[in-house]
Amino acid sequence: DGSPRVRAEAADALGLLSMFSGAWCASTSDDVGEAGHPQTVPALCKLLSDEDALVRENAAEALQSVLDCPLPDWAVALEPLCGAVHDPNASVRIAVVGALGLSTDPRAAAMVIQALDDDEPEVKAKAIQSLARIDAGQCLERLPGMLAGPDVLLQRAAAKALHWLTNSSWPSEVLRYFSDPDSEICARQGIAPAMGEHGDSTYVPVLLNALSSDVDFFRCAVIKALGAIPDRRALVPLIDCLRSQDSAIRSEAALALAEKIKSAGVVDLFVMTQGDAINSIALGRFGSEVGAQRRQAELQ
Repeated sequence: DGSPRVRAEAADALGLLSMFSGAWCASTSDDVGEAGHPQTVPALCKLLSDEDALVRENAAEALQSVLDCPLPDWAVALEPLCGAVHDPNASVRIAVVGALGLSTDPRAAAMVIQALDDDEPEVKAKAIQSLARIDAGQCLERLPGMLAGPDVLLQRAAAKALHWLTNSSWPSEVLRYFSDPDSEICARQGIAPAMGEHGDSTYVPVLLNALSSDVDFFRCAVIKALGAIPDRRALVPLIDCLRSQDSAIRSEAALALAEKIKSAGVVDLFVMTQGDAINSIALGRFGSEVGAQRRQAELQ
């Protein structure tokens, strides 16, 4: 179409259609490979060189949806996306780098690494997160520099990247950054759940020290991380958190303690979310005292 707006909307629609198509394929276990019409990827790749920046941006974003499927058509998409990494528009570059983060091809990783030297912090932030998905080694090499740098956006992006690196050994700078109370609080908050997902018990003392923070939303993230790591050292501090004046802290502590109990093999439980017994952990519902005693015997 001759109208840039129409082309931009068409690209956006193709992305949405592929999302719905992919969801349908997943729900029906239908192995169809590329979502949507076979000409979807070539058409979107052609739009990556459109004269209008919004068209190019929408095309790159749509490709993220189209290529996030069991058998993506990277044979067609890789070269145009690699070429678009140097697009003059930063929003286009962000979308392109996000799409390349779905590829396992070494050429995609090489272009994402180039994007780490982009002039725009937003592009660098997207690049570090994409790199975490496709090249853990290269990402881990870059993380310390981002955490130590002055840009808060990049510090937060580096923290988010750790969620894709929970099967790798982290550089010591990550824990040093997290442990420093002067580090950016939202980045520290982003690191905490990744520590829980990593599951390393050596993080427990660091997380326990972080409980002394006076920032409640950060303490909630720390409590959740402690609940995810199967280590008994956190039990008493978590119980103490149940006495907090902040309701969010108490609720998060109850959930974390429930996770601790589950990790010990007791899975038939639930956390009370209202009433006089709010944040209590119930180990079952019983119609009689006999049933409760039977449950008690099982747990012992």
